[in-house]
Amino acid sequence: MLIDTHAHLNLEVFQKDLPYVLNRASQNDVKYFIVPGLEHKTNEKAVELAIKNPFIKAAVGIHPCYWCNEDPFSIEQYLSLPQVVAVGEIGIDLYHEKDSLDVQKKILQLQIQLALKYNLPIILHARSSFDETYEILKPYQYKIKGVFHCLTTHLREAQKAVELGFYVGIGGIVTYENSFEAHQIVKTIPLNKLFLETDSPFLTPFPIAKNKRNEPAFIKIIAEKIANLRNISLEEVALQTSQNAKKLFSLDF
Repeated sequence: MLIDTHAHLNLEVFQKDLPYVLNRASQNDVKYFIVPGLEHKTNEKAVELAIKNPFIKAAVGIHPCYWCNEDPFSIEQYLSLPQVVAVGEIGIDLYHEKDSLDVQKKILQLQIQLALKYNLPIILHARSSFDETYEILKPYQYKIKGVFHCLTTHLREAQKAVELGFYVGIGGIVTYENSFEAHQIVKTIPLNKLFLETDSPFLTPFPIAKNKRNEPAFIKIIAEKIANLRNISLEEVALQTSQNAKKLFSLDF
């Protein structure tokens, strides 16, 4: 059994054929999904999907690229729902949003406080901003838990994330031949600190064509790559990463 811990099934690109997407995932042993929100509309859709489908859980948050015109406190209405297992996708993005660091920091801190209030983990986006994100999280060490989504750029960053008590999300980038740092992360970070994720519809794994929409069925490719890099079985990767997800998100499936 595989768990896709980061799939944006709440985006428009999946609305016309979502039942077929879920069926293909099931045929590839992907049985459960975490669907993170980005802003009000996708938060609402993530919760809706989780209410309708017992094999889906939602995360709600304001993504750092969607902060404009969004109220971070708007997510609080969902945080006591049993279908909501995390605050996310939240964080800092200095790749797309270079000029709004101060605002992004404030919004991240507000959402961390909400996660603490409701005793929920966080799903972090830290694109080109690991050090800035780390400095905000450092005072909360051992107080808040979570996962750094798609943290595959530098081994040092992954190691520091684990030192904070966080998990490291591994997605399609690890399947690319020239992703040497991602390969080192998978080889070095303990398996009990890794998550499987697709980030669907983004970051399609190799050998699927990069211009093809990513979907949860492809997570098996990521798991197989991890197994190959660590010289262990696919079954071991599936079992341990599923246990990791169940532990962090308090999953009952």
